[in-house]
Amino acid sequence: MLIPFLLAPTVNFLISFVVIENGLVNVTNETISWMTPTLINGFIVSEGVSGVLLQLSLLCLNTLIYYPFLKWHSEQINFDKAIGKLRDQLNISEQLRNKSESNFIAHQLDTEKSNKVLNEILTEISEGRLMLYYQPQVCQQSQTISGYEALLRLEKKTGDIVGPYFLDTLIKHDETEIIDMWVIEQACRDLEFFKQKKLKPIISINVNPKVMSNSFLIEYVCELFKAFPNQLKIEIVESSYLSDKKAVLQNIASLKKSRIQTVIDDFGTGYSSLSMLSELPIKFIKLDKSLLDDTDSPKGKKFYQQIVDLLHNMDKSIIAEGVETKEQLVFINELNIAEVQGCVYQKALPKKEVLSFDKEFKSVAE
Repeated sequence: MLIPFLLAPTVNFLISFVVIENGLVNVTNETISWMTPTLINGFIVSEGVSGVLLQLSLLCLNTLIYYPFLKWHSEQINFDKAIGKLRDQLNISEQLRNKSESNFIAHQLDTEKSNKVLNEILTEISEGRLMLYYQPQVCQQSQTISGYEALLRLEKKTGDIVGPYFLDTLIKHDETEIIDMWVIEQACRDLEFFKQKKLKPIISINVNPKVMSNSFLIEYVCELFKAFPNQLKIEIVESSYLSDKKAVLQNIASLKKSRIQTVIDDFGTGYSSLSMLSELPIKFIKLDKSLLDDTDSPKGKKFYQQIVDLLHNMDKSIIAEGVETKEQLVFINELNIAEVQGCVYQKALPKKEVLSFDKEFKSVAE
């Protein structure tokens, strides 16, 4: 389309110049507004129909110049006609055609609804207050607290405290970066709080998988937690590794060098690739709660045992997540699992309550 756009005014100028120079069209010094319509301004300037005829001729010529280009352009992009013609040739039913249109409309409605939900969630987060709660992880051999997992909570403007129901929507729209940054920086602030209270806990934080392939963000984490060596663990899901293996391996090494451990979270769901376990330099594996819930059946119990045996043979340190009953705890201890996390010991607590719980747990253990 650039060709006729440049060609048409060039032709207009050359023809007009030749015509006017040869006296075929009379031109006066009449001043007219640029808003005067075509043909009328030609009549005024030429004081007759000669200017009008020149303009009409140029308009027709410009149409002829643009026509082949517009025709070619239309043929290249007009997929609707081609698809319709193909449907007719293949005798595609009207029902299928209507279904395609319905699917498109449904998709548009879903997108509109999804965006509306995202806006509502972002508003709720901005109007509320994000917090980190901490659930203890207990070493089964020493019966001491080996660490705490930081769990995201939102205090709504009504005062209700709820779990991170909004994460799925944020992940769907790829809008988790702000939350990830807040969790990382809040964890650092909380470690400073615990330090002032003479407590030195190890805490685990969850981040979006794409964080592990972001070298700049990992470098920031290493710098931020320099004052808290061996007090931070980053829990990642298995899909983190699949996105960019080389970057993830390099970032895990950088974290380890800064004395920050990495934990595979929710193992047993998703990919659970055996090659991934052998390739990743990660010692800590957290078994997903859903696996333990299935141990009510003999098949589920056998499956859980086999996963634990496999991880033990690979010299992995296992954390059993979601242990809620005494029966589950007995089963876990029979498998010699290193650490347990769940309501059987304690639900997640706000950081101020962690202090009293930690002190009380130590006194009971002694």
